[in-house]
Amino acid sequence: MRDKMAFTESLVKLLPEESRINVYQAYSTWWINLRNQGGLRLTDVGYTVFAEVLKFQEYEIDYSYYDRHKMLLQLDQVLENPYYITGKKVQSKLIFFSSKEAMLAKLYGNLDKFLMNYK
Repeated sequence: MRDKMAFTESLVKLLPEESRINVYQAYSTWWINLRNQGGLRLTDVGYTVFAEVLKFQEYEIDYSYYDRHKMLLQLDQVLENPYYITGKKVQSKLIFFSSKEAMLAKLYGNLDKFLMNYK
């Protein structure tokens, strides 16, 4: 698992000078799980920074037909790159910021199978 604090610090350096914030402020507002070794799920603020400020490429997968609670824990433990979950239960999307993870998830065609076999 990646050191999330060091990762956040490197991302803050990528922010434009006028948008740059304190690393601790970024850490506490970008990540759902605040433990340093916790997962890389983004908050709404984190997603906005990744998508609109840093302009990272997004890869979307329909997440609405999976057991959300079961998947949240698996995503947190398995994914090695930031991700974001949109919407509520009915129309949820899983947005990857890693082309590798997104491609593998699409090739598996089933998020459950992908998460069981990825690592």
